[in-house]
Amino acid sequence: MKRHSINPADYRCSVLAAQLADEWVKITRALGIGDGGVNYGGAVRKFAAFTDECVRARGLDPADVRLDRDEIDLVEVIYAWEEALRREFPQSKQPYTLVKALLAMIEQRAASGARVCENLKARTQAPTAFRAPRGKPLDEFTNAERIALRDAARGQVRATEARLHRGRDLLADGMDPRDGGWRSLPNLLWAARAGMINSKVLKRELPSEPKWWPPEIRGLLPAWRNDGKTRRPASGPWSGPWDRPCSPMRWTCTPFGSCSFWACPTRPRRNSTT
Repeated sequence: MKRHSINPADYRCSVLAAQLADEWVKITRALGIGDGGVNYGGAVRKFAAFTDECVRARGLDPADVRLDRDEIDLVEVIYAWEEALRREFPQSKQPYTLVKALLAMIEQRAASGARVCENLKARTQAPTAFRAPRGKPLDEFTNAERIALRDAARGQVRATEARLHRGRDLLADGMDPRDGGWRSLPNLLWAARAGMINSKVLKRELPSEPKWWPPEIRGLLPAWRNDGKTRRPASGPWSGPWDRPCSPMRWTCTPFGSCSFWACPTRPRRNSTT
């Protein structure tokens, strides 16, 4: 628990400090600000202290400064304060934060029905003299890398669409391999869609060595090389489910994650990871 307070008597412009302090309390309670409205309190203190010096330097009495009287133009004082804050905090958002807090308190007072000079009301509706500085974004990728990722993803999508189109055509041409033969790629995909494919069936119906398989089936093996050997000898073509050798029938989007789809119109399977 922290206690925040302000003593208007600490400033020559004590009436102005008291008026702003009242709005500080109201806005903190209205917004339910848990830290006591540090930014609003800081704005009251710094603006009151600046007003004391600024008004006195112009040969005027700070005690005459208040929100409901225009003998002293507070709008000009606010602009001068913004300039001073900008010099004090050249690379910080602090000037923007403090000025926004001050204008919010004045606007709240005017909205509550209390008398506020018309030029001050107009000032609260205008933007701050200086915008909050924008920090340089810390990007994980350079622009060239983002473009390369985008192009890779687009190429993958196009390749996937082509593979799915081919898969649908193969399924449309397939038939029960018990009648049409097991060495036809469309028939094997038809059997996979029907749930007839497993290692035992493939071992029984296809040659034991992939190099003796029909080229169109052998071409689906992701680890196949023209010399008849696999890139990973320890994992033979029989291991894993049938959708593993059927990689042209799967969709994998590698730059931003992966999604695998069976191109089966009646029995779709989906497995996705991100």
